[in-house]
Amino acid sequence: MVSSSLHIDYKGTRIKQYYKGGQALRTETTINNTRDFYIGKSLRNLPALRKIGFQANRRLLRNTSVTGAGVRAKRYAEVARAGPNHQT
Repeated sequence: MVSSSLHIDYKGTRIKQYYKGGQALRTETTINNTRDFYIGKSLRNLPALRKIGFQANRRLLRNTSVTGAGVRAKRYAEVARAGPNHQT
């Protein structure tokens, strides 16, 4: 059973992180509208989209921690609003 979760929405993109026992079980990123990142929908753009998703996941993992009562996100606004070329 998952004890808590964190959901971040950016335009047509969703990041979900699930926690249990004080540790992140998994982080999922779904990019529903590739144009939010100025990238077309062609399959040849998949490597660029994977890079964006990976970078977003890494930023989230670097800036979150779990407390006894739930999830505390440090610099939440920065993680949620970060664009495709944002570096933290």
